[in-house]
Order: sequence, then C-alpha cells, then structure tokens
Amino acid sequence: MKKFVKTIHNSQAGLTFLELVITMAIIGILAAMVLPLSVLTVKRTKELELRRELRTLRQALDKHKTNYDNHIYGEKVEGDSGYPRTLQELVDKKILRRIPKDPMTGSTEWGTRSFSDLAGSFATDGRDVYDVYTGSDRQAINGSYYKEW
Repeated sequence: MKKFVKTIHNSQAGLTFLELVITMAIIGILAAMVLPLSVLTVKRTKELELRRELRTLRQALDKHKTNYDNHIYGEKVEGDSGYPRTLQELVDKKILRRIPKDPMTGSTEWGTRSFSDLAGSFATDGRDVYDVYTGSDRQAINGSYYKEW
C-alpha cells in the first residue's frame, strides 16, 4: 500500500484585514485602560518623593536647632531663633550633603517660612528657615495642595 502524503499549500498566508482591525482595537482598548493607571502611578511616586524630601529637610532643620541649643555652633545670640538663615547653611555645616530637589518643580528652590512667620503663611520675613514647602501650586491625589504639606 502506498501512503499518500497530502501537502497543503496555503496561498493566503497572513492575517486578513478584519483580523488586523480586531487586533488593533483590542490593543487600543488595553492601552486606554493602562494609560490612566500609569499617569496615576507617576503622580503617586512624585508625591512619595516630595514627602521624603520634606521630611529630610525638616529633620535637618531640627538637627540644626538642636545643635544650636547645645552650643555646638558657639554661644547663643540674643534674639536668634537657632534656625539656619538659608538652606545652604545646612550643607555648609554638613547636616545635609546637598539640598534635595523638589520633585514637583525639579528645582532645589524651596519655599521657606521663618520662625516668626504666621503658621501656614506663604509670605516670609526671611530671617531664618523654620519650615519648607514645595513651590508647586498643584493638587495632590487626595485633593489637598502640595504647598500645604
């Protein structure tokens, strides 16, 4: 007995136009679902970075104040709050290695409040640096403003 080997030659290899359109539609739908999530993830990551940098700066300010109160920088001066005059002073006194970048603005320029300023005020008399805040006016995911953090 002879076995017949059947060879199939498909002259229509590849995808039809309809299959291609359906595939592209599925990919488009998946991309439309993923894009908002990726934007939210990027925003959430920047918010975490902002919280970390604010905490770093505020701990450095507190460390400067503690050092001042413990006379590490010399004797206390009457009328001096004990906080640094600028953020650069934290680097000069080796409390920080560098001034961290504000993740919301991409700059090392931070908003500062003086010890004698009103709480929550964004206007400062510039005598010292008691607190810092971001220069961004945008809203956070939770609805608060980054400047208020």
